[in-house]
Amino acid sequence: MKRFELADFLKGYSIFTIIIYHYLQTFSLPPLAAKAINIGGTGVHSFLLISGFGLYLSFQNKPLGFAQFIKRRLGKVYLPYIIVVILSAIITLFIPIYHSSWYALGGHVLLYKMFDSSIIGSYGGQFWFVSTIIQFYLVFHGLAWLKRNTSNGLFIGIGLVASIGWAALIVFLGKSELASYNRFFLQYAWEFMLGMVLAAMVNNNTLDIIAGKLTKWHYLLIGAGGMALYVGMALKLGFIGQLFNDIPALTGYSFIAIFIYKLQLKPVNQFFIYTGEISYPLFIIHILINMLVVYFFTQYGLSAPTVITLLLSLGITYLASHWYNKLVAVIYKWLGI
Repeated sequence: MKRFELADFLKGYSIFTIIIYHYLQTFSLPPLAAKAINIGGTGVHSFLLISGFGLYLSFQNKPLGFAQFIKRRLGKVYLPYIIVVILSAIITLFIPIYHSSWYALGGHVLLYKMFDSSIIGSYGGQFWFVSTIIQFYLVFHGLAWLKRNTSNGLFIGIGLVASIGWAALIVFLGKSELASYNRFFLQYAWEFMLGMVLAAMVNNNTLDIIAGKLTKWHYLLIGAGGMALYVGMALKLGFIGQLFNDIPALTGYSFIAIFIYKLQLKPVNQFFIYTGEISYPLFIIHILINMLVVYFFTQYGLSAPTVITLLLSLGITYLASHWYNKLVAVIYKWLGI
């Protein structure tokens, strides 16, 4: 069905732009270009929305108790992630690509890194997301109860108040630049909760009715407006603007992605849908691959990073993620997850 295909497309599109953003961060770029690539990082907002959408859609069709839900979700997220972390720690013993320590490694294994900004991004800056999504898993049943007992508008409103309130609180406390605070799940609550509302609308067929009234040009116009507001807030208000511009970021980014999907360019859509299918392995592996590629280029006296290292990293990441996905599927089957 197209609505699920679109969800897969958005997931793949989001992960792809996040990967390119992370790779380009290692380049020496002009100031304007260095700021422009941040647009790719806004894919995390769309990815969180899709996470809320997928979880609640599945939960509506097959509700699980808290213990079973946590066991299944942690198995799906924690196991692949911790394998990559341990692999990174072992590689770092021989190749100095990370600052390794037993404390940092323990923070990943035991999950206390989500409370310590100094190690939350160790073994890969993208791993803050794992902490955030696990926090959402822990409160998901509470959110599901709240969703069942409130209207869609009130539910989203509560999410907005929680996110804006949290952002304002950490600014007031002077903690806004610490990852353990600005990556806390409340910062992204409204996006995740909006995804849950969209899942509920899919179940009662109201989403199709609303979406059917919009043409691809509507999506382009709204998307361009959202991105313009997002960029304006980031440039004019600095870090504070970045902290509070999640709404235009999500709107602009997602609507432009939907516009691209609605162009129905078959190779493009197929690429992003496939990317969505292996999105999690791509996400947890891509920085490790890129650091290794850049390291070996510099070891042999070649200039790095370059477009060549970017393309090589991208190709190896996709290939490794394809097979890693298959390996983890075998482990899941063996563990009965």
